[in-house]
Amino acid sequence: MTTTENVTVYGCDFCKKKLFRKHAMERHEKYCLGKPENQPACSGCVFLKETTVDISTGSDYHGEEGYRAVKAFECTKLEKLLYPIKVLQKGLVERYPETFQDQELMPNKCEHTKFYLTDIDIIPFNNRYNIVK
Repeated sequence: MTTTENVTVYGCDFCKKKLFRKHAMERHEKYCLGKPENQPACSGCVFLKETTVDISTGSDYHGEEGYRAVKAFECTKLEKLLYPIKVLQKGLVERYPETFQDQELMPNKCEHTKFYLTDIDIIPFNNRYNIVK
């Protein structure tokens, strides 16, 4: 085991992550999923579905329009395409704006959020769970 003295360790205020560089911790805290503003209301919602969207890639050598399929999330209640905060963290919106042009960031509060187990009681039994309606 090695120990080092006089080393500054930066800790996240929202999770247990620790880093040695201040700018790296500031960037982490900006997008940390433990931060209440970054927790999307859509996680686990019954209305959130994964879908594919065709985006234009321009015309090819023969003058025909090209398309490619990309993964997207759709809120079936609001009929909107959404993307998670991880997309912002990786800088994908700036790098590939055509992919996210008709999409919105997942909200952290939504009045239509409904989870799968809202009206079901879960009772632990012999290290397993019985679901009772």
